[in-house]
Amino acid sequence: MRFSLLAAATALIALASSALATDRNVYPGQSIQAAINVSQNGDRVLVHPGTYTGGLLFNGKNIQVVSTGGPDVTTLDGSALIFPCISFTVGEPMTATVEGFTVRGANTPISGEGNAVRVTANSAGTIRNCRFTPPASAFSSNLFVLNPGSLTIDGCTFTDIKSYCAEGGVLRMYSGSNLTIRNSTFLRCESGTGCNKPGGVIRSSGAASVVLENSRFEGCR
Repeated sequence: MRFSLLAAATALIALASSALATDRNVYPGQSIQAAINVSQNGDRVLVHPGTYTGGLLFNGKNIQVVSTGGPDVTTLDGSALIFPCISFTVGEPMTATVEGFTVRGANTPISGEGNAVRVTANSAGTIRNCRFTPPASAFSSNLFVLNPGSLTIDGCTFTDIKSYCAEGGVLRMYSGSNLTIRNSTFLRCESGTGCNKPGGVIRSSGAASVVLENSRFEGCR
């Protein structure tokens, strides 16, 4: 009987937590970051079609930022930024998610910063059903940086991404990082001739884990 009561109480707590989760809608002209700032663990930020400034900081929260219309009509634009479009840097879990955007990377001038996604301090996150296009600058740092951190990329497309930097690698990993790529496509992605240490699509310094599942690389080097 005691076990049954405990199980029932646990189930009620779980249901209560689920019921408290909130969907926060963001429309063109509004701030995605403002919605993230007031969100609690378990919330969803629902982003309606339009173009929005990037620079999203999850601030350690286990939330989902999801476009309602998908990448054809919803863009995160980092062209005016000198820091990454998306950052997981405060201990976020893998279930912290960005889904359904076209992402144009920022013009981060510093190698090792990442212009689209940065994961540090053993944080984690998931990027799902996104399209990544080149940043405005022809000379940009790595698109993704894990230093160290864990990231899952699922159902994404990367087209004509070139990394011109001292570190090399479109996706740059440092020791202790974990990267999983599923159901994704890389087209004509490369470390440009400006790199002192060309790294192709993925470059790792030290011991790091890479898992590739059902993904393809065409015209990459």
